Amino acid sequence: MPHFEPGEMFGMVAGIVLGLGFFTLVAYLVYLFVYKRIQMRHEIRLEMIKQGMKPDFEGDSLGSLKAGLVAAAVGLALLAAIALEARSNGKLIGVEIMLGLVPLLTGVGLVAFHIFWGKSEKPDQRQP
Repeated sequence: MPHFEPGEMFGMVAGIVLGLGFFTLVAYLVYLFVYKRIQMRHEIRLEMIKQGMKPDFEGDSLGSLKAGLVAAAVGLALLAAIALEARSNGKLIGVEIMLGLVPLLTGVGLVAFHIFWGKSEKPDQRQP
């Protein structure tokens, strides 16, 4: 069993606690901004239905396009950084290229989704 100095042990524990705290913060912010927004819209629509009004089903038709463009840009940036770093070190590009391909292909998929699915569904053709 390895022997750790008290300062090393504190550094490891602090790293673990800070890492877990960061991911907890990210999860809470996603809950706060995404889930609460969806829940609020749902409650507003239910109240409109109770009052006999027709709820509007507005949606961001460009949501998948925006997310796809951002993901593709991040993927391209990672691919360029990995390629430049490998070229400067004189190494071949290995498995680390997957770090750039995952967001790139996710972005391409979201853009394709917007192109093929977004055009077939017009806001005035939706059923209430």
